[in-house]
Amino acid sequence: MDKITKNGNRRKLSAFDLLPEETRNEGIRLVKEYRYTNLELCQLLDTDADLFEYVPVSEVELSARITSALTRHEQFRGISYNTVGSILHATVYELLTVRNLSVIGVAELLMMTKRYVEKKGSQAVSAECI
Repeated sequence: MDKITKNGNRRKLSAFDLLPEETRNEGIRLVKEYRYTNLELCQLLDTDADLFEYVPVSEVELSARITSALTRHEQFRGISYNTVGSILHATVYELLTVRNLSVIGVAELLMMTKRYVEKKGSQAVSAECI
């Protein structure tokens, strides 16, 4: 499925585009609200980042633009965001310093990571109950 951008170009819809508008707006609101704080994403999402320390970012349904921005940031700045745990340990301000990640890009990263953590967290809880 494609989306027509403001300047008339076509681009593929990402999983973030398919989320309900309220969810996308919540992500943008969170980024704007916490952009100058020292809270890590794991504190914002109230989760344990160590559980996801070895989970690659490729398991989170991020758009190609976000994934390539994180990869390029590792190449040029030496800061690696290649696991879900490393993203959860980052602050919103640190993610906004990644080149080509705007407020909307960080909102996508935040909400898609939140969705992944909630999905995997519920599976981990059900596995412990068995």
